[in-house]
Amino acid sequence: MKKILVLALVLSFTSMGYAEPIRTVLTKENRFPGENRLEIGTMGRYVELDNADLTAITPYARYGVLDHLAIFGTVPFERISPDMAGSESGLGDVSTGFELRTFEDIFGYPWIIPHFEVSFDTGDDDKGLGAGQTIYTLGIAAGTTVADKVHWAADARYRILDDESNIPSIAGSIVWDLDKQFSLMGEIEVSRDRDQDQHPILFLGGMYYKATPSLHFGLHGGTTTNSDEDVVIHGKVAYTF
Repeated sequence: MKKILVLALVLSFTSMGYAEPIRTVLTKENRFPGENRLEIGTMGRYVELDNADLTAITPYARYGVLDHLAIFGTVPFERISPDMAGSESGLGDVSTGFELRTFEDIFGYPWIIPHFEVSFDTGDDDKGLGAGQTIYTLGIAAGTTVADKVHWAADARYRILDDESNIPSIAGSIVWDLDKQFSLMGEIEVSRDRDQDQHPILFLGGMYYKATPSLHFGLHGGTTTNSDEDVVIHGKVAYTF
């Protein structure tokens, strides 16, 4: 009976921990809204290119269909400001998808999460506000936790494009919990550009703050190599119900 009670407590605390937003940008995390629970928020992105600046504000929502299955959707609004021309702004490429936790240990790690996303051709690519085609992204993420404070994850993705060669990528992240509210993290992603002749590498460092059990903030910044993206900044505000 004591073993059963201990196991029940472990499972309950483990499931409670999943009702939190994903803290990383380049990889998935084993953090789900929970069954019949909703997460809403806004993601911000600023990219300084060689000859333009791009700003995106993206409201999003995640809904827990089951404890281990979440669906999500994003609606970006973008503004691009070329150095030698006027600015353009409007709707970007709307996306939707799902995340499915197919495996986890009794303590919540290690874990495996396949995921899928489709990005629709809703942005005006002539103005630089969209990709100009529908993109399907297949991915699988895996991770574990060390000493209950350091979280590792890897995420392999394959982007299927309608009119161009497909794009594979691999990303890794590490999150260090300084306490129950504040975390530091580092991330890296290696991909292939659309011209198939370069392999951009994106480096991000960031922080995450849990202001209340429901209100969460994230901020990341970094740069790339083999790419025209000189400065990359991500921000996120999330609220869970």
